[in-house]
Amino acid sequence: MTKSWNSIRAYAEYTYKADAGLLPAIPVELEVPEYRDHVEQADKWFAEEVRPKGPGMRHRILVIEGETGTGKTAYARSKGKHSRMCNVWNVAALSEDADIWILDDMVSTNGKYSLKALSQYEADFTGRYQRVKTMKVRPTVILGNSRAAITKCWSDIEGEEGEAWVARNVEWVYSGGRPFFVFP
Repeated sequence: MTKSWNSIRAYAEYTYKADAGLLPAIPVELEVPEYRDHVEQADKWFAEEVRPKGPGMRHRILVIEGETGTGKTAYARSKGKHSRMCNVWNVAALSEDADIWILDDMVSTNGKYSLKALSQYEADFTGRYQRVKTMKVRPTVILGNSRAAITKCWSDIEGEEGEAWVARNVEWVYSGGRPFFVFP
């Protein structure tokens, strides 16, 4: 066993970490844009999916694709208590008490994750230097700038069978350059 202070501190922080993954909803009081089909499509997903589900019931995954600076992240974070990962997969950032999980700009240089696990009722998750953790999966929102960057991160979606699974289990919202909010 290592007796250096840094090793002991890192072990204690990892083992006895409080649930820091739960963030409150961000209040957003902005005007709705004139063209809002993408907002209505995302609102419909939130109305249908962000509710309790039992064993054997799957959540559909929401993917919001669009340009930077359109309010995708603020929109998703305004929808309730949430856990958010940005750029790096970190299981410690996920909380079962969250209404939604937000995966923001999870680009392929930071590894891959199982899309199918994010639609289950319960799944095992791990990360680098982290133990496997079985968690009840929350409705998941994936945010990104392009379909290619988003899909490169999926470890379990390949070929026609994978594309068919995505068509059944993923709601795609393409916002393009259209904003989710308009500043008054």
